Amino acid sequence: MNRTPIRSAHADTACGGAIFLAAAVMFVHTFSDRYDIGMLFGDVSTVFFPRIILGLIMLLAAALAWKGLRAGANRVLVTVDLRRTALAFLIAAATTAGMWWLGFLLATPFGLIALGLVLGYRQPLPLLAVSIAGPAIVWIVLVFGANVSVPAGILG
Repeated sequence: MNRTPIRSAHADTACGGAIFLAAAVMFVHTFSDRYDIGMLFGDVSTVFFPRIILGLIMLLAAALAWKGLRAGANRVLVTVDLRRTALAFLIAAATTAGMWWLGFLLATPFGLIALGLVLGYRQPLPLLAVSIAGPAIVWIVLVFGANVSVPAGILG
């Protein structure tokens, strides 16, 4: 395994900063005209909830970065398996790309199973159950509850 030692404070600062930046870009992007599709419930826009979530993500990411900056000399040496981390990111990217061809309902379970195995989750029955039921529940809530379309892929 490629276990590269890194200092945890640097990891906290770097990860917190990267997550904050990504969430901030997405937050700003929600103000684009692409998302102006009308109101969901009365005066509530369809991007109201995503903005709340992205704001929370930015807040938590800033707290993580601040924690890393405050650690100073108290940094603890930790090891990170960079191959496993890179593989997890590749699986997430492949799952996201696969949604356009297979659709949300088919791509997400495969991605969750692969991600669970890469991250070391070895109980197959709960992993399979959560990987199938979770996306199905999210799909039902989005499509029927919130009237939001998700990538249908080959099913659409």
